[in-house]
Amino acid sequence: MARPFWRREARSPLDNPQVPVFAALLGMIEGGDNAAGVHVSPQRAMRVVAFLACVKLLSETIASLPRPVFTTDAHGSRQADIGDTRARKLALAPNPEMTAFVFWAYVVVCMCAYGNAFVWIEYDEAGDISLWPVAPNKIRRHTDKVRGKVWVVDLPNDSQGWLSDEEVLHFQGIGLDTELGLSNVVQAKQALGISISAEDYAGRMFANNGAPGSILSTDKPMSDEQFKTFKARWEMSHEGLKNSHKFALLPAGMTYAPSGFDPTNLQMVEARKFQVREMARLFRIPPHMIGDLEGSATFASVEQMSIDFVTYTLMPWLVNIEQVVNTKLFSGQKDLAAGRFMQHDTSVLLRADSVSRSKIDAVYRYAGIKTGNEVRESIGMPPIEGGDVLWQPVNQTVIGPDGLPVSLAAAGGGPTSTADPNGGDDSEAAAAAGE
Repeated sequence: MARPFWRREARSPLDNPQVPVFAALLGMIEGGDNAAGVHVSPQRAMRVVAFLACVKLLSETIASLPRPVFTTDAHGSRQADIGDTRARKLALAPNPEMTAFVFWAYVVVCMCAYGNAFVWIEYDEAGDISLWPVAPNKIRRHTDKVRGKVWVVDLPNDSQGWLSDEEVLHFQGIGLDTELGLSNVVQAKQALGISISAEDYAGRMFANNGAPGSILSTDKPMSDEQFKTFKARWEMSHEGLKNSHKFALLPAGMTYAPSGFDPTNLQMVEARKFQVREMARLFRIPPHMIGDLEGSATFASVEQMSIDFVTYTLMPWLVNIEQVVNTKLFSGQKDLAAGRFMQHDTSVLLRADSVSRSKIDAVYRYAGIKTGNEVRESIGMPPIEGGDVLWQPVNQTVIGPDGLPVSLAAAGGGPTSTADPNGGDDSEAAAAAGE
């Protein structure tokens, strides 16, 4: 049975403000002012290059991962379930208007900036689903006496609707309570404020031809009107890059002197480099992955840090997403009976170079783990006839409890020696066994 679209209700401007009060208090919407004296919001934080680089890396990497759906048999072996319609939704198009890459990138961006991401699960008449992201600043938790806990959604035209828990995928980051995750923008607003201030200062300095300021002095008194007129003419003639290096003609009695301020006193370059590492520390990202190659980054260490990125940075994100999806979308009786679940495939991030892969494939091939066609598939080549046969080394055998080799057939049904312990050959042992 199809579930209705947002359940609409009349809004009380006092009880349901456009920006939820508790969400603002928890920092879901804005980061607020900081010691640097600048206002930090998710939108402003995304204009900090280091913060944006971290968010782009996480969101685009997670969005590009395959996320197949598997079924599990009685022996615990899993197999991809390509016929499940939900698998296509998760991997290709969650809804008619978005690709899976755009959808999952938006989900991760919301988690990075707001600490929470919300998705509405729409059911059609056939029971199929479509997944629609909801802006974190348009949804909030609400409890009433009739429906219990629901999600209230701000809709256009100053209206609102509500959704039940079963209709919402809530991807929640770490937090101080069980309702909402903490916003990275709020928790790092001091570091972000420093980055914003440094960028603004550098912009203003370059707008003034790289000169932080100058001093104009005169030994003659000036009225307020004369001061305003001279100041306006000076700014129009000498401020900005387009007016750099122009000849200045000063009135009689006026002298010019640079302020003597050196921007290196504030260690501007060092401060901006530190902020890059501060953002990398916030998201637990190796600095070289956002363009900082200074320090201990070498070819060997970069390879290990890339592995650490998958293990310690991406894995918590992936587990969080998988558990929410599997709990809400694959928790029915049929899904539980089939052992159906979604799991990200990180093998594409952990693949070695071509030489190392060829050595690994050779080991798998000669050890009887992979067939020739499976090896060819891993390098993008079509299968060949006869390529589905497993090779098995012939210089190894099974040892029975008596320390003697046993046949493979006997190994499955009980140890039967292929050699006569009295020194006879195999035929004599076989004849004795037949008697």
